Amino acid sequence: ALGFTACDERGVAAGRIQTDRYIVGAYYYTWYPDNFGQGYLRRRLVPPQVPALGIYKSADVATAEQHIAWASRYGVDFFAVGWWPGREKQNQVLPRHFLKARNIGDVKFCIFYETWWLGFFPERGMTIFDVQKADRFVADMVSIAEKYFRHPSYLAVGGRPVVILYLGRTFTGGFEVAIERARRELR
Repeated sequence: ALGFTACDERGVAAGRIQTDRYIVGAYYYTWYPDNFGQGYLRRRLVPPQVPALGIYKSADVATAEQHIAWASRYGVDFFAVGWWPGREKQNQVLPRHFLKARNIGDVKFCIFYETWWLGFFPERGMTIFDVQKADRFVADMVSIAEKYFRHPSYLAVGGRPVVILYLGRTFTGGFEVAIERARRELR
């Protein structure tokens, strides 16, 4: 790792500062054009603006190629691609379109696992991991690993594949056991 020794205001060594480059990621939604109906920020500008690609489709290789080109050009290292339990059609955007982009090697990607769909209870503000949800979670992690972890563009940190779990702050019940089971099965 590159680094240098920092000094305080008196010139006394204060310790080593890490200068390794951070990796920068962006969330990648796979639900367009359907979610454009809920609105988007640029529509609220004066004057209103449409996205640079217009009302695009996530399920389009050319769209993925343009998004990857922009990410690569402007310093985004990886995309956290949404993956929803129970939304098979939406989950197919990744293998059928995004990963078919000719420039996929220009960025990394990882799975952003939407635990919301696993069973978030908004009225209670929690995602309760009962036996069925834990089983689903473990099966999903194994399936995701089999399909994506060996892809040359899959994001790994320290040689370990990355999966981002959405709404972790809401987990309750047997989530710790479910995560440990998934880790065990993936070893």
